[in-house]
Amino acid sequence: MRRIVCLFLLLCVPSVLFASDIPVFFSEEIVVTALRRVQPLGESSSQVKVISSKDIGRTGAKTVSEVLRSVAEVNIKSTGGLGGISTLRLKSASSSQVLLLVDGQKMNSSLLGVFDMNDILLSNVERIEIAEDSLSSVYGADALGGVINIITKGSSGKPVAVSVNYGSFGESGTSISVGQSVSDLSFRAFYQDLKSNGYRQNSDYKNTGYGLAADWSDLVSLKYNITNSERGNPGVPASDTDKWSASTPFDRQKDFYGNLSVDIKGDLAGSFSKLAFFDNVQDQNVHYQDSFTGLFSDDRYFSRLYGTEYQNVCKFPSSVLTTGVEWKRTMGESSKAGSHNLDNSSVYANLDSGPGLPMSANFGVRYDNGGVWGSEITPRVGMVVSLSDMGSLRYSFAKAFRAPTINELYWNEPAWGMFGNPDLRPEKSDSFNITYEKMFRGTSFSAGYYRNLITDMISWTETSPFVWQTQNINSAKVEGMSIGLKQEIIPGLSFYADYNKEEVSDRTSGTIIPYSPAYKVNAGLELFVDGLSININSRDVSSVYTDTANTKTLPAYRVVDLVVSKDLLSAKLTASLFNMFDETYYESVGSSTVDWQERGYPMPGRRFEVRVSL
Repeated sequence: MRRIVCLFLLLCVPSVLFASDIPVFFSEEIVVTALRRVQPLGESSSQVKVISSKDIGRTGAKTVSEVLRSVAEVNIKSTGGLGGISTLRLKSASSSQVLLLVDGQKMNSSLLGVFDMNDILLSNVERIEIAEDSLSSVYGADALGGVINIITKGSSGKPVAVSVNYGSFGESGTSISVGQSVSDLSFRAFYQDLKSNGYRQNSDYKNTGYGLAADWSDLVSLKYNITNSERGNPGVPASDTDKWSASTPFDRQKDFYGNLSVDIKGDLAGSFSKLAFFDNVQDQNVHYQDSFTGLFSDDRYFSRLYGTEYQNVCKFPSSVLTTGVEWKRTMGESSKAGSHNLDNSSVYANLDSGPGLPMSANFGVRYDNGGVWGSEITPRVGMVVSLSDMGSLRYSFAKAFRAPTINELYWNEPAWGMFGNPDLRPEKSDSFNITYEKMFRGTSFSAGYYRNLITDMISWTETSPFVWQTQNINSAKVEGMSIGLKQEIIPGLSFYADYNKEEVSDRTSGTIIPYSPAYKVNAGLELFVDGLSININSRDVSSVYTDTANTKTLPAYRVVDLVVSKDLLSAKLTASLFNMFDETYYESVGSSTVDWQERGYPMPGRRFEVRVSL
């Protein structure tokens, strides 16, 4: 790691001509994720990347998991294409350690701690904000590895917008939105669907979503989104010779998600106040064949999170104070864990000192009382330093935690000797991040170093012969750096490259954490001229270990995509060619129920898509 630190220090000089592949804005771009309130990105002490709706269009992505593959610090672990289950790692923090939000509301399952990002379609997404720092001082539990906030479209926009697409494997999709304003009331309703026959046996997929966004004056805002999806679960291939076969050809899954948020806003005694109510419901139903008896079973996994938050933002001549209180109830029910409720109450405060000055600081602290797993105090200190013409520095120190899930606390499966542990403590971390940024002469630069020490990690441990229980026993060290380049070669033509390197180890065993790539590189060319856009992108990912003993690996791979779009009158035509060189690659492995061999889940080969948007 010493070589990484030395290289980082050498790169942090004005003569370096590098930048990120995802556009990073240093002044006027407005974000909300880092402090839970509106803030210019240039004043944020957190490292935040913004993927706008235009950026999404350039990638040709249809789901959140697809578009996040364009971020070097994010690694996607998928069991296939649209019908597969996709989770993420952000700077090698696992899915349960990264807080996933939709419109600021938590989407991580109360049972599993993760969320399938293939179920979030992009046609109703306005932008995605990725805060790469630990932010438990703002959000509490599960922001140990950062926060990803998916912000859906609001009530404003075109009166009518329509999009249709068609692609390989019988894929087709539609999205329609209708908006209107009447006096102080504005609203927009939308419908979207996406379906595919799948590229493997039993890998078909169908997703249907509805939503409503409404605003009354500047006082009340409402968003409600629901999603229904159905898919086949093919498992890994049944044999080594037929990678398109299914080892579980009859397993099915249905998911429902409903996300409601209501904000009541106003000025109170010279400060801005907001009272928020939220309710998030997830209902997953799995139909599967028991590999031993041959009989079919149906399992239901139900979770719900609801609560309220009051926030106040008070602006002073040289500082901004944000305070808030929050109460939420987490509910979970499954056949293996039973039915349980977890309540959490919290209070937080963040002080921005000297925003807009050559040097500003952020001091944050939050107190959470989680009842079953106890209480946590999580402080954070961040700084933004302007180096004038030499660029700027931002860095932060933070403590953070991940609360145990309901499954980890209460799992009860005597037939397999697997039991939860109600005495679990939260996972905890100490993190440090520093980033250097500069823009000049059509070039923008960012280079960062980060370190995260995680303790009390929860894992399944054999406590007695043939009995496994969750325990706080492991610790991990994450250390890495990221550099990149975005350079305008000639007007309208740009080259970009983004490189992330990590060293991730289990401090208990000394081995590498599974599914943590040593490096990831995104590079490509973008052309914009006379309404024509061409984006060719190459994604390189190193090999990864798939077991804790570091004896099994998935090979490195390179995937190249081409996306071409053209404005035609009031419409836009987009043609995409994904995996254009038909690369064979895998992002995760599983065991076959046919011969009990471990195999990779094959990812889709070369495929195309055509989209028309009005």
